[in-house]
Amino acid sequence: MTDLYNALLTDILPDSIGNSNGDIAYAYADRAMRRLIIKFAQSAMIYQNLDIQDDKVLNLLAAENKTQYYMDSLDKETKVSLIQNTIRWHQLAGTTEAIQELVKNVFGQAKVYEWFDYGGEPYMIKIESETPYTKEILDLFNELVRGVKPTVATIEEIKTTSKASAKIDNSFGGKQTIYTKMEVH
Repeated sequence: MTDLYNALLTDILPDSIGNSNGDIAYAYADRAMRRLIIKFAQSAMIYQNLDIQDDKVLNLLAAENKTQYYMDSLDKETKVSLIQNTIRWHQLAGTTEAIQELVKNVFGQAKVYEWFDYGGEPYMIKIESETPYTKEILDLFNELVRGVKPTVATIEEIKTTSKASAKIDNSFGGKQTIYTKMEVH
């Protein structure tokens, strides 16, 4: 199949016709025009090509669609993911599934437990994430989750866990302890 972006008209013409300087110049001009048209067409298909859009376009789309949890300071990949999920999140607003989706898209792997999952008080929620712990991340985490959680729900606990492994060398007779869980309340 011919690649329209890179093809030259002289590629499809027989050598006896497409060898003149005028034909070659026309073929290069035609390719430049086609490349420009393809570029414009791709930028016009905004939602299909979110990953190639400028940050200004992403910020505008997020404002237009009232994208929840969106912040200008997020990285481009996260912005694209948030914009792509906007309609679905509007449908899920106020549910535990919305919290799960938010945490997954912004912070990576995480689990949300409702009160009946762990035998807690009614309307309590526990969140467990593998996001490395810093004060800034927890503040952002709290701000975003409070905007999506059900109104009557209360966040009882946010737990961050991390995994570590090391090769243990007992030849010197020592003992090595590796902590694999950290709780932040």
